[in-house]
Amino acid sequence: MMLLLTAGKPLLRLYVGGDTSDSILQPASEYIWIRAFSLPTSLLYGVVQAALLGAKDSITPLIAILYSTIVNSVGDVALVCFLKQGVVGAAILLWRRSGLERQP
Repeated sequence: MMLLLTAGKPLLRLYVGGDTSDSILQPASEYIWIRAFSLPTSLLYGVVQAALLGAKDSITPLIAILYSTIVNSVGDVALVCFLKQGVVGAAILLWRRSGLERQP
């Protein structure tokens, strides 16, 4: 997470190529910066899902994923299209989706 927060833009420039314009790199680096904050939540979700599947409970993770997918789909349309938040809105929604998935 700290690597993405501190060196996200240079790593992104290395990944997509050095001649990429700032009009593409700026929204992409904002997206990476916001998504970096969701890494601990995503890790926790993976641990909880593995524990539930290990306990032979496959219904709870399924319901959590279905719920978060519906919220993500509706939220993407609302934030990106209607509220005009673009890439930042999509990243915020994915950050929140990680939190929704881990709630049984």
